[in-house]
Amino acid sequence: MIGFEINIKGTTIFSGLENGVASIIATQISKNDTLSIDLNVSGLDTSDENIKKHIYWLDCPLKEGDSFTVNIKEIQEVSTPIDIKPTELNQEEENKKDLERYYALKKKLEDKGLI
Repeated sequence: MIGFEINIKGTTIFSGLENGVASIIATQISKNDTLSIDLNVSGLDTSDENIKKHIYWLDCPLKEGDSFTVNIKEIQEVSTPIDIKPTELNQEEENKKDLERYYALKKKLEDKGLI
């Protein structure tokens, strides 16, 4: 499968999913005198219609001078995740939540006279 090869701090992580979404997110949070920078590699496995799983391969704090590389390539096997969390909702419950969000957003737009 096509996936990601991430090289960071002397470690190589392979991530990707046959069915689902894989993400690499670098985040910087600055507030007052506090600075936090992190690299997260995660995904959502949707291969089972009834139980989706959040997969976490990497959660790494970064500091000035750190670097990492990402290669998109054919990978044979993903790295062992550091955590896997099944979703709590089944498809029917997810649909209900989506519909509730839709109606709430629709009402906001109607209240503003945009629709």
